[in-house]
Amino acid sequence: MNKKIANIICAFIWDKRKRDCLRNKLINPHIQKIANRYKKHIKKLRNIDRKVRICFYVTENQKWKSQALFDELKKNDLFDVFAVFAPRSNSLSLNKEIINTNFDFFHKRLHPLYLGYDSEKNEYKNLQDYEPDIVFYSQPWDIPQVNNIANVSRYALTCYIPYAVAEAVTPMLHNVYSFHFLLWRHYTVHELINDEYSKTIPYVADNLKAVGYQILDDIINNTPSSKSLFCDNCIIYAPHCSLASHPWLRYGTFDWNGKFILEYAKHHPEFNWVFKPHPDFRWAVISSNIMTESEIDNYYYQWEKIGMVYNKGDYVDLFKKSRCMITDCGSFLTEYFVTGKPLIHLKSEYKTDYNELNKIIKESYYKARNLPELQHYLKIILEQKEDPEFSKRENLFNELKFNQTNSVLNIIKDIEMTIKSECFCKK
Repeated sequence: MNKKIANIICAFIWDKRKRDCLRNKLINPHIQKIANRYKKHIKKLRNIDRKVRICFYVTENQKWKSQALFDELKKNDLFDVFAVFAPRSNSLSLNKEIINTNFDFFHKRLHPLYLGYDSEKNEYKNLQDYEPDIVFYSQPWDIPQVNNIANVSRYALTCYIPYAVAEAVTPMLHNVYSFHFLLWRHYTVHELINDEYSKTIPYVADNLKAVGYQILDDIINNTPSSKSLFCDNCIIYAPHCSLASHPWLRYGTFDWNGKFILEYAKHHPEFNWVFKPHPDFRWAVISSNIMTESEIDNYYYQWEKIGMVYNKGDYVDLFKKSRCMITDCGSFLTEYFVTGKPLIHLKSEYKTDYNELNKIIKESYYKARNLPELQHYLKIILEQKEDPEFSKRENLFNELKFNQTNSVLNIIKDIEMTIKSECFCKK
């Protein structure tokens, strides 16, 4: 999608009159049809004499955030739990090496795991062949048509746990007609998110349920593994992929700080450095003409020489053992917050869209809008080992009550009560 078309779509989506007209004429009947399907599924599930089959439809290892939920559901006698791996339906994700890497990652963690894509035929397998009663999607992007919500809702309840804690409203709107509208359940991190979505997109309100977020629970509660890959007090540099050419997010700031941060790391070998780019970062840098393919390959190589390049979705240990993060990512603003450690927020020159939770949290971070500000905070936090905003983050952590939820148990309870109780069949 080019920038001009994306802007036209955004303008159309945000035009309330046109949006409401489209909703009344086209969307409401479709939503109601799928809601009626879910009513029938729930009624059926309350009368079956077998285990409820729950499928996790997984795509990219970097976005896998539901391991504890999968493991806990496996222990529950009510459920028969399995996973199906299939790559995203875009040309970049259909690379055999990428497919094999992701499949190997999930094969070590999810049992049983089925391969839902035939590389030889370039065909996606129909999820219906696995007879699921409930399907958890791992992301809303690039879902093959055979397994999109409109089709899967014919035979299963559909759920989504955001891979990025909580989407801002603008990117969510780009999926709203094909995904968010049609979900049976959208599990969110906090009531602040539900309030924001409900006000801005009121027709998704029935799908929302605030349960907390697994990776926040893991970071708060888990002790780093004794066999951890990561050194103590490491510094994480995590650049986002949404550079200036991105149609709506534009979090990315690599163009003005990427080379500087690498050079700073080279001059400070006393720190343990971890380069953790977004999964789409390399492609974004090339397509934005910031670097050529050989230049970005060399950039990764330079990080490997002085530290570690880490691209996997298992990063709880990394966060727990780290000392500081430098990032322009949106999701990490919330995820890293619960470590209690300082974060240097690389600020884009463009107006960026954050969800209400991130808007509150980012005010407790150190904001670098340019190289002098970045140099200033690197000196204070890393070299002088000071953290003047610590008490602000600590107070905010208590106010947001992140340590008072258990997302895994909340989700399982919701599913159990839906199956067992008439009062949960609201649609």
